[in-house]
Amino acid sequence: YAATLAAFGAVLAAAAGFVLALETEDAAAATELAWTSGTGALFAGAAGLLATAGALSLKRASERVAIDENRRQQAFRRAWRPLRLVLAPSAALAIVAILCVLTVAASFNLKAALTPAELIFLIVVSFAGGILFLSARAGLLLFLALVSGAFLSAWARQASGAAKLPQIDFVAATALAAALYAQLALAWRNARSPRLNARETTEAAMSDGAPAFVFSAFLGVAAFFAADAAGVWPSGARAALTFAALALYGLLIAPAIMTALSHSVRRELA
Repeated sequence: YAATLAAFGAVLAAAAGFVLALETEDAAAATELAWTSGTGALFAGAAGLLATAGALSLKRASERVAIDENRRQQAFRRAWRPLRLVLAPSAALAIVAILCVLTVAASFNLKAALTPAELIFLIVVSFAGGILFLSARAGLLLFLALVSGAFLSAWARQASGAAKLPQIDFVAATALAAALYAQLALAWRNARSPRLNARETTEAAMSDGAPAFVFSAFLGVAAFFAADAAGVWPSGARAALTFAALALYGLLIAPAIMTALSHSVRRELA
């Protein structure tokens, strides 16, 4: 699980670096920045894995850990039950259909559309997620969430009268949002079971992935604001708000996409 996310983070960083370097119209610089970003993210992920493994080895396994985890899952089920009752497979399919219509409408109504490099970045990230997670459904979840979130957030900025985000802010916020969506996609892949229906699979995935998603989102927002406050990134606050909006959007729309895709795949296999 952690190694897969680290590998995805490396691909994500390399793709983001390559897209940003394309502004210079220098292929050598773009390749160098992509390589530097990817290897840096890979080493950072490997260091995190080693630190986590070391910390876990110092803690003894006990029944208390299992008891606390069972209580957490039970509390999540109680909080999730109202949404589970509302989010039937038919309702989830309707939400995804409406989401696709809104995304297409936003793409046609944008005065400052996404650049080809930004679109290629979204597609490459989704494709890489599907390959690394060994799941076409996980890649499709990433694609739907990323593309719809990017277009709808740009449409919302245009409707509010705000200027289009600079490419560096857009790529940074979208890349970090993709890392969050990947946590939910991987949790959803691991939650698949022939004994669970579509809603139960979504519940298991959100129970496993949502806590880490929320924690990572807070860390991401704090990092953007810290970079702005330190003067390292003058537009860090603007990128932080975009990332926060994408994170909230992904947390709200992911259960509907999971339920709709799980139901569709089960129906095709029946």
